[in-house]
Amino acid sequence: MRWSANLDYNGATMREYHYRVDREGRIFHEESEILDPFVLRFFLRAMTRTPDGRYLVLCQDEHNWFAPHDTPFVVQRLRPTVRDGRLDAVELCFAGDHREPLDPGSLETEDGHLFCRVRRGAFRARFGRVAMQQLAPFLAEDGGEPALLLARVRHPISSPTPVTIQGKKRNGTEGRKVIATAETGMRISEEREWGGGGRGDSPGARPR
Repeated sequence: MRWSANLDYNGATMREYHYRVDREGRIFHEESEILDPFVLRFFLRAMTRTPDGRYLVLCQDEHNWFAPHDTPFVVQRLRPTVRDGRLDAVELCFAGDHREPLDPGSLETEDGHLFCRVRRGAFRARFGRVAMQQLAPFLAEDGGEPALLLARVRHPISSPTPVTIQGKKRNGTEGRKVIATAETGMRISEEREWGGGGRGDSPGARPR
């Protein structure tokens, strides 16, 4: 790996590495995807944000800088607990199989995407395509506003900007289409299977 070096206030050499995080939450160094689950989990657990808004992970004498598409925390898939067709709990799965429980009170939309807070509220996480497909069957309207039905409670989702989210049930025969507008919030409708989308599998780590 190529790296640059700076000196800290004690005059010690600090190595600097630079990474890119794509829309699916995959992490790359010089266009080579990082695949080691331990390294990926370490990055997400140790992630900090500098006063100027950049993402940084410190590791001994190394500065690891991350340039994400929007956020380094992308929910790649969900581990839902469903009983009798009711969603009782949701675990968020990130790169390297880093997992966190969903905080339903932090759900919000922005620029056509669904977000929540992670790392005890310190960071925003964006739901990826597969995660949205898994979540869509449990979205509903609450007084004209979008909400997540979780553990017998309706959790409102703030929707300040337009958003369109599509998902499919596992049997692939029909799906729930979620449409949001700034004026009316999300509108939920049942319809037949539409083209596009994936099989509902998690995006697998694969070499570049």
